[in-house]
Amino acid sequence: MYWPVNSFVFAPLHDSPPDVHNPLGHDATGKFHHGLDAWRQIYGGHGGRVTTLKFDNHARAPLRRREIMAAMNAVVGMLDAIAYFGHGSPNSMASASFGRHDIPQFAAAVRAKSQRGVIIALYACDCGRANGFAEALQAALADIEAVVFAHPVFGDSVNNPAVVRFPGGARVHPPGRFGEWATRLRVSNLWARFPFMTAEEIVADLDGHPPAPRGRTRRRHAAAH
Repeated sequence: MYWPVNSFVFAPLHDSPPDVHNPLGHDATGKFHHGLDAWRQIYGGHGGRVTTLKFDNHARAPLRRREIMAAMNAVVGMLDAIAYFGHGSPNSMASASFGRHDIPQFAAAVRAKSQRGVIIALYACDCGRANGFAEALQAALADIEAVVFAHPVFGDSVNNPAVVRFPGGARVHPPGRFGEWATRLRVSNLWARFPFMTAEEIVADLDGHPPAPRGRTRRRHAAAH
């Protein structure tokens, strides 16, 4: 796997009120912030830079979007990775208030600050459904060969084992090894590493041989089956 050297990671600042999917009401402080902080710990070393933003999800939708895009634009250098931890839906990064109709605006902001082949990981429910938000975002960024990972179903933002990759929409887990994949996501930091791994490296990780990190190289994620 290669080690991303310049990441932008964003998550909502405030907890949402309890509901059926968030019964304790600790979604931000109990989950999303943990993902953001862990990403910073994993990729902030080894000469890497991680810029994080806990955006004001109590602000009106246009202000949320403006805050996120301004923070991304202020990052020093060009990004090779972007990660979002928050609520999602088939048609939105819900906590961030980016819906389908906002994709051109968000894609323009990403394009202006990203290297070709930027990896975008959406740790959010349902964004990865067919013809959904993640697929539309990748299509809008196809000119810079962006790759977008997302969850196609409801579940834990970090450990949800249902993960797809766009373009294509292929499942990321190796065929026949979903159980091992799900376990490994729960007990290790594979959830943060797989966007930067080839299919062969994911199999090796499940076999107990995690690949050593290396500098960023031009490569295609080969987890399409």
